Amino acid sequence: MSIRALFILFLMAVWTSPAVAQVELTDTWVQPGEFALDFPAGWQVQPDSERGFVYVQHDGVQLTLYSPQVVAAYGLDAYNPETLLSLIVALSDVSAEEPAALDLGGPDASAVRYQNPATGNQGWLIARVFRDQSIGLIDAFAPTPWIDVNEDLIAAMAASFDLPPILAPSALVDYAAPWSQAVDELEASGFIAPGGTLVFAEPYVFASGTSLTQPLAASVSVSDLVMAGSLRYTASANASAESCGLLARQAGDN
Repeated sequence: MSIRALFILFLMAVWTSPAVAQVELTDTWVQPGEFALDFPAGWQVQPDSERGFVYVQHDGVQLTLYSPQVVAAYGLDAYNPETLLSLIVALSDVSAEEPAALDLGGPDASAVRYQNPATGNQGWLIARVFRDQSIGLIDAFAPTPWIDVNEDLIAAMAASFDLPPILAPSALVDYAAPWSQAVDELEASGFIAPGGTLVFAEPYVFASGTSLTQPLAASVSVSDLVMAGSLRYTASANASAESCGLLARQAGDN
């Protein structure tokens, strides 16, 4: 598919629907490894596995989601948000305002409002900077004046559009359990993929002194690791400059 074909897909639609009232975002769609988005109950999510797009629809209104991976696949990841929006609008048969910064209460975002005279729809194209500085896109469109009436709802959904959350447990339920049970618990939490195993363990490390490093393992032969530990620290009489911490570093493939 050509880049121009992608622009056309961004901004074409023939939906019809009356305006709807603002509602809470109660559901979450997670595209594993790509993004997450909060949306209202009753809205439908339809992934397009062929193109990599995800459609969020309700009563004739549609948000088309383009992950950073999709943006990169079309060679559009080198642009800042406002330049990216200007490029898309310039190659589309719509009338549009100038792109402007959009405050979503987090990473940078820019947006542009447009009208599609061929369909009678109005739209809001949003470029959202993710936590890792990649850029995802949301193309929200609906019959006039739905976008105007529900601007806050779309902005709230766009504010949730980011990398998927890390589903990490705050702590293992039973820290004294055998390692096999601990690994099972991490798998059940979704924090690690099935098939985890204990690589090495140092149950007891006693150390005292200043500027002290206690190595636990020189290297391991796997690339996906979960490292954890517990520390007990007793301050000296003059503890103003003392600190205690646990650091795990993974370098390269080992």
